[in-house]
Amino acid sequence: MTDDVNYYEVLGIPIHASVKEIKAAYLFLAEMYHPDQGRDTIDEDQRDEFMKRLNAAKHVLTDPIKRTEYDRKMGFDLSDELHDNEEEVQDER
Repeated sequence: MTDDVNYYEVLGIPIHASVKEIKAAYLFLAEMYHPDQGRDTIDEDQRDEFMKRLNAAKHVLTDPIKRTEYDRKMGFDLSDELHDNEEEVQDER
């Protein structure tokens, strides 16, 4: 997996998306591209690569610490706003 993958673009969500929005986008795309769905829109290798990126995006963006580090590494300017999902994640654990 390359370090410059934009996980927000993978999920099709804005940078300030909440954990709830991240999970909803993940579930929608995971279902759409799941091999058992039988969709032939992309070949198997492309689907596997997309699913890896999709899983990585969810893993990073739903964890407040990993998400902050990722945003900083990618150069996203979030200095004026904190992610709304820090409390949501803590409540779900």
